[in-house]
Amino acid sequence: MGAADSRSGSVSYGLDEQDNVTVLQGVKLSGDVLQRMRESGSSPEKPASPKPGRDTPDPGASRPSAGETPEELRRRFEREQALVQEELTRIARRERETAGERANTHQDLQKTHTLNTDFYQQTLHMYTQEAVKAQAAVKPGHMTPVCAELQSQVLSCYTLNTGHTLMCSQLARDYIHCINSCKKNLVNHG
Repeated sequence: MGAADSRSGSVSYGLDEQDNVTVLQGVKLSGDVLQRMRESGSSPEKPASPKPGRDTPDPGASRPSAGETPEELRRRFEREQALVQEELTRIARRERETAGERANTHQDLQKTHTLNTDFYQQTLHMYTQEAVKAQAAVKPGHMTPVCAELQSQVLSCYTLNTGHTLMCSQLARDYIHCINSCKKNLVNHG
């Protein structure tokens, strides 16, 4: 929608507090476009209903000279319109790129979540299989207590001689000697 297919119509620019052109039909213009518009000698029209307190014209704003022909005004208007269209196209492209980046980020997060879930499921399956194998490989062994007879004699002696535990000291020594002998045998044969 450049100069070639522009239709005649009115274009109104919004002015901020310093009479700078910043808004065109609700779209904020960049400083770059504003600078190009100023350099090309554009003269934005004031809004149809000026704000109170704006009776004095801005001496820095460029106005059309009296010597400009309608053809020159039309060409300048078309140039300005092309600049505005170029800026709007750039903004739209940036918005599309941003939306595409957001979509890619969302897809990446979904892929990561799926991969983590798959990895967790595989690990859980492998762990369960290995646990079953380990259980089958390890057979519970029957253990018989060492020195079981001496152990029961010591316990009986202590129960019968509650106040006189020294009477059981020889049995206790024999029990400890039996346990130490079993330990030596395990170390030597293990």
